[in-house]
Amino acid sequence: MTFCDFFDLKELFWQQWNSMRWKIKGFEFCEHQQTLTKEHSAVRLEPMTSELLAYFCRHQNLVVSKAQLLEEVWRGRFVSDNTVSKLVTKLRKALKDDARNPAFIVTVPKRGYRFVAGASQITAAHTGDTQQTPHLPKQSKAQRYLFIFLLCAICILAWFSFLKPSVAPAVLSAKAITSNKGSEYFPSFAADGVRLTYMNHDGEKFRLYVKNTLSGEQVEIEHEKEKGVGPASWNDTGTQLVYLVGNPESCQYFIREFNGMSMSAPKLIYTCNPGSYGRIKFTHNDNLLIFAESQAQGMPYSLYSLSLDDNTTQWLPQPDIHLAGNNQFDIHPTENKLLISSPDKQQWEGFYQLDLETQQLSLLFKLNAYICCGIWSHDGQHVVLMGEHPARDIVQYTLDGSEKTVLFSGPLQLHRPERHSNRLDYVFTAFTYNVNVDEYNLADKQSVSMLNDSVDERLAVLSPDANHAAYVNLSSGNEELWLFNRNTQKRSKITHFEDGRHYLDLAWSPDQMKIAALTLNAIHVIDVKSGKAKPLPLPQKEYRGVTWSTKFTQLS
Repeated sequence: MTFCDFFDLKELFWQQWNSMRWKIKGFEFCEHQQTLTKEHSAVRLEPMTSELLAYFCRHQNLVVSKAQLLEEVWRGRFVSDNTVSKLVTKLRKALKDDARNPAFIVTVPKRGYRFVAGASQITAAHTGDTQQTPHLPKQSKAQRYLFIFLLCAICILAWFSFLKPSVAPAVLSAKAITSNKGSEYFPSFAADGVRLTYMNHDGEKFRLYVKNTLSGEQVEIEHEKEKGVGPASWNDTGTQLVYLVGNPESCQYFIREFNGMSMSAPKLIYTCNPGSYGRIKFTHNDNLLIFAESQAQGMPYSLYSLSLDDNTTQWLPQPDIHLAGNNQFDIHPTENKLLISSPDKQQWEGFYQLDLETQQLSLLFKLNAYICCGIWSHDGQHVVLMGEHPARDIVQYTLDGSEKTVLFSGPLQLHRPERHSNRLDYVFTAFTYNVNVDEYNLADKQSVSMLNDSVDERLAVLSPDANHAAYVNLSSGNEELWLFNRNTQKRSKITHFEDGRHYLDLAWSPDQMKIAALTLNAIHVIDVKSGKAKPLPLPQKEYRGVTWSTKFTQLS
């Protein structure tokens, strides 16, 4: 399972999921999957064809003009005069509709089209009433620094000389290359190895900068005041930068030409769905880009290609969609291949290879761990990513996942690494959180600090008698369960797992002898006195919350 957007998939997801399925005569149309199914045979629609059908479903028996469709469906995309007619023809073909004797789309001469098929929403209720969305305590100010570390050539040669790469020592130091106020994300070096683009959040909005790491000169890529800018990606030669500009009401991709630190005016290349914040990257062909797009804010992402030759998009073969979908991808350093990081229904993180020339998708390997965001190594023969939670390492796997090497280890938490353009180093974001726990008295409306250390304390839950609070603490370097006695103000460590598990929810048993702890795809029952944990015999899948019933032996 990934870090990315997990906690955005709340109950709204299920409401929107159900509202995006339609019954159209003998067809079932799913906007989310962009599929049209009849008699158990599913056909995937092109993105714009799916958008057009969705618009017709919401405007049944109304005459809609071409101008109206261009405004509402294409939303400012660059299209030719006959684009609407061609797309209607494609949709009719998918629905097997005869334009001369239409059962779905009627052409109204000189006025437009009328959708007469009588589509109805499929409103099957989501049955997860007993599940609860995990709650994350509010984070205090996070201080993030962008680091770049140097792998010594001697270590690399030594690594090749041994049969097992895991024996190579990890790099223990890194060099900071930014020091702005706020939080910094998504670093990307241009081909010259000097210019760095990165995002910064200064407390108000996301900003995008290009920095000369030798001279210190820095320029901001600005757009409208109310819109955030970034992330961004360079082309292979470092002469073009593509980036996102968006807010909840707008989503657009732009390209700027660069000559050193001088840049051209922005050129709009694609208008994406409002609320979609997917990354976009150049392939090795400057006129072909890959991007991730969602149907709306909080919805899962799918991957598409964008051709600048004819301004067309194409859905790409990709893993089945779970949680946040397929928004984590990387371009191979030399070949026309994608690396896609995507969770499966069991919450295992899968790493997939997509050949862009043959459109063949293949699974490389899976890991049952709380990790995220694999990228290709510089040689294209390994997968590099941050280590298991709490992610203080950069690790490398062989393409079958059989061998693991720690490349970097440090004291801070790390986020997705990126390849440096010098074909040797990696650049990544490093940060630290300090999440504390406060107690609020409803009677006197006063808040006091309960747990306030220099490390994270989170998921605090009071025992039924309110004398103790169970919580998760990271002081040992891993997530462990602790108890806080509210009467004596003393703390005690309950568990000694010393692994990479990540807690999402805690719940006391009514007799206060046990605590149910929800991790990625499992529920553990922990004995409060002994600290021993026993996983429940449940299938591995996504669980959103855990609670005890009034009967001591039942969990829901």
